[in-house]
Amino acid sequence: MTEAFNSMMKDFRPRIYLQLMEFIRRLVMSRFQLRKDKCNTWKTDIPPSVNKKILENSEESRIPKTLHSGGVKYEMLGINRAYTANLPEKPCECGQW
Repeated sequence: MTEAFNSMMKDFRPRIYLQLMEFIRRLVMSRFQLRKDKCNTWKTDIPPSVNKKILENSEESRIPKTLHSGGVKYEMLGINRAYTANLPEKPCECGQW
């Protein structure tokens, strides 16, 4: 991170402190403006990358994952816990049968 910062300073490093601080202030202001312009293109109030993760996780949370445990037994992995089911006898820990 320090090397990246030093590479941005280029020929401003040997100048006096006031000029160096002014350069850093302008650099930060321009980066804030670029970020603001990019944020104004968003269609929602949250960043697109976060929105994508929310949508992916909400789709995955609706349907429990089913694992074959052998024979006629299956295990459904829900959000908070796992449920076992025996298909011919129809008992399930979730209580739906």
